[in-house]
Amino acid sequence: MKIEIGESLVMSYLKHVELCKIVQSNWRVSGNWVIGKQESELSSNYFDQIKKNELLSNIFKENSFDQLIKQSEIDVIGINTLENTVYAYDVAFHSLGLNYKGNEGTCEVVIKKIIRSIFTLQIYFPEFQNIESFFVTPKSNNKLNKLMIKYLNETNKILGNDFIKLGFLSNDSFFQNIVDPVINSTKNENDTSELYLRSVRLNQLDKRVKENKHQPLKHDSSNKRTINGMKIGQYIKNSLYSLSSNGRLIDSDIFKLEDPVYCKKVFKIGFPVLIKNTRSKKDGLGFNRYYKDEIVKGYWLCSQWIENQWDDYLNWEKNKL
Repeated sequence: MKIEIGESLVMSYLKHVELCKIVQSNWRVSGNWVIGKQESELSSNYFDQIKKNELLSNIFKENSFDQLIKQSEIDVIGINTLENTVYAYDVAFHSLGLNYKGNEGTCEVVIKKIIRSIFTLQIYFPEFQNIESFFVTPKSNNKLNKLMIKYLNETNKILGNDFIKLGFLSNDSFFQNIVDPVINSTKNENDTSELYLRSVRLNQLDKRVKENKHQPLKHDSSNKRTINGMKIGQYIKNSLYSLSSNGRLIDSDIFKLEDPVYCKKVFKIGFPVLIKNTRSKKDGLGFNRYYKDEIVKGYWLCSQWIENQWDDYLNWEKNKL
């Protein structure tokens, strides 16, 4: 199988920057996977809204919803189980710049890939609440970039929320958001089995190449705060485990963390932070909202944490330490 350098770069990005423990290239849907009405209802509703949108109506004009999903393929998929997030990245490398069918046609092709990936992940990975779908390319013209902003803004009105992020990275943003973070995060990696990292190491052996200090300026979906190398979900799991183990999480604290009104007010989260382990982890739509293991003995811990909850949790935690 031919290995694309762009796909290898994105695989390294998802593994070392987004900290995905599972990464796969050339991911495709199997014809043996059965889709039930419940699994597809959310995505099919979005599909109908997009077909009615004036700007986006042409994107799926030749596809039924079932066809769209059956034909789905994603260049690189990544899964971060600790952050309850699944990533879909499509990447195109054209030395003369991205151009499928002129600027308008190219926008429609790119947006179609981004949206189809979101639908596919919603259907086949329902246990992961957070979805990120991006199309990345090292070179595209300015007219196309401006047009893509228009298409993305319109798509965001329908699909975008705290749990679904989508975008397009090209030119400087491609190198600042993808290439630079990969190089910075793998400086101490000794495993050079990844194709892109091998090419970086080869280039670094050339003494003629002056030192190039990469300063990443990351896009919204990847500019995630970390403490001790942990993103918010992993940090909260470890924090509550420690508080519980050290006896700092008392009964009155647990009672409050079971109260949805309290949790909404203090953490801006739409679910109780803790529920008894006799209750189902799933909501009314069948989505898992809690981690599979007991972090606090006798309780399930909510997994629906997002970036804007960092300060709320840290302020609460400060009073417990």
